[in-house]
Amino acid sequence: MASEEIFEAFYGDPESDAKFTQVSTFGGHPSCCAAGLANLDILTRERLWENSASTGAYLLEKLRAIGSRWIGEIRGRGLLIGLELVADANKTPLPESRMVQLLRAMREAGVLAGRNNDTVPGYGNVLILSPPLILRREQADTIASVIEDALANSERVRM
Repeated sequence: MASEEIFEAFYGDPESDAKFTQVSTFGGHPSCCAAGLANLDILTRERLWENSASTGAYLLEKLRAIGSRWIGEIRGRGLLIGLELVADANKTPLPESRMVQLLRAMREAGVLAGRNNDTVPGYGNVLILSPPLILRREQADTIASVIEDALANSERVRM
């Protein structure tokens, strides 16, 4: 809340840098800072970066073993992994409709993933995996299996 006089001090032409911004209820809030510090304590105490490195390498290996023509490239480090999905040997990005179908099939099988749908227009074809740092190998197996099944089912549908 601000008086009209204070508000007008920040009101300017659209080209100017003067603006009136709002304050969030979560950014820099003491409870959020406490949660962040507690999270850092857990990360450090449990050395979760080590699990991320080893389980991530394991998951990358499992994903790279999938024999699908729709995979153009798999890249990642630790448990942050991207699968570039393509429609052909020229690496044409997999169409939006197919990406949505794949994500839906994966979600229905219990695996949540994202994709880069708001970076470069026409290139929303990278499946993004960022599972929790506590991921176990059995869960990595499930992720790889679900992705393999979703891609295999896409093989049966004409692109």
